[in-house]
Amino acid sequence: IAGDIAAQAIHNFKTQLQLNRDKRLKENGFWTRYIMNSMGPLKPMPLEEFSPTLDSVSLEDVKMAAKHYLKKGRGYFASLRPK
Repeated sequence: IAGDIAAQAIHNFKTQLQLNRDKRLKENGFWTRYIMNSMGPLKPMPLEEFSPTLDSVSLEDVKMAAKHYLKKGRGYFASLRPK
């Protein structure tokens, strides 16, 4: 797979994720899903771990994951949903 990703793109994506998370924390639906997911076998990430985990993702992490998962001959489906 040919391509490159800039550090600024990762920064922008992480910023958007954090802003979306901050907004969702103020909505009842977030808490309803969080509580329901807490009762299942796959527990949600503890609230206090989200920001440090997001901050810890580096450009190198993204490149390693892309190299591992994005291989020729594999099919991928992506969905873009505008607000």
